[in-house]
Amino acid sequence: MECEIGSSKYRGYCVPNYFTTAEKDAFVDAKERSKKRGRMITTVVLPLALLAIGLFTYVNVTS
Repeated sequence: MECEIGSSKYRGYCVPNYFTTAEKDAFVDAKERSKKRGRMITTVVLPLALLAIGLFTYVNVTS
């Protein structure tokens, strides 16, 4: 994937050229943190929600 004009690849992400190295590091770290958060939602929260819905349905159907 190519970056837009005025930005360049840094650690696998497109970052603006006017960022200093420290800002580029912070930008990429934030991107990676948000990616991990999204992964946690799909692996932890979603199964728990589905389990709760299933349990709720089971209790209502069997009673």
